[in-house]
Amino acid sequence: MRVRGEGPRDAIIVAIGEASGLFEDQVGRPFVGKSGRELTRYFQLSARIDRSDVYVTNLVKERPETKRVTGNNPPTAADIKRDESELAAELLSIAPMWVVAIGRYSLQWLLGRKATVTDCRGFAFPLPDAAIEKIARLTATNVDRARRRLGETLVVSVTHPAAGLHDTDTQSDIHFDFKRLGEFVRGELDPTPPIDQFPEPDYRERSLLPSLTPRRVALDTEGLVKRIWGASVSWQAGTGYVLRCSNAQAMRTFKRFVLDSG
Repeated sequence: MRVRGEGPRDAIIVAIGEASGLFEDQVGRPFVGKSGRELTRYFQLSARIDRSDVYVTNLVKERPETKRVTGNNPPTAADIKRDESELAAELLSIAPMWVVAIGRYSLQWLLGRKATVTDCRGFAFPLPDAAIEKIARLTATNVDRARRRLGETLVVSVTHPAAGLHDTDTQSDIHFDFKRLGEFVRGELDPTPPIDQFPEPDYRERSLLPSLTPRRVALDTEGLVKRIWGASVSWQAGTGYVLRCSNAQAMRTFKRFVLDSG
């Protein structure tokens, strides 16, 4: 069944998923299965946005072909080519202020093939001119008119809510993505890059690093070009630790820490 978008035609937010799934295919509405319930929950609890105020749609309007009764296949290039003109018409008609890219297929359709959710999540990007030109071409619309309609549109990438159903470790990432979206929409956070959640981080000098099990860490060098005097490391938000190269013991510990962290 062909599943078209639903929601206010004057919405300031358009959420774009990848393709309809089994439940969507059965009832003809987007995001009504388990991932749909998760989407509604994250909009409401994390972004503090009512889903009824959002126009929800998919890049691909029909469930990708699969031999499985349950589960979904990713959309193919043929699926996208078949349905992308309908998505382009939706965006041109609504002209939203915000577009939420749910998953990598909708993200790459908007920002280009090199865009990844990992790199883009947590930031707002102007809708590229290449995307506006594509929308104009697909809708047989004058490019200047498309620019007037979509020239101020910003794209926010979020981790797909369905990921949290399969891997609970990603639920904190999904919460962060939707929380950041809500902050953008309400004007609590300036979407102009760079986004710095901690404009004045707490830096402390250390001679030794604690014994930590491998985890995600942020590493950087400190100094001038060809004159590196130390390194910084952080494993908790808002706090960084600085090590001086002159401290041989600290640097040996630092090297061992980096190797242990993978």
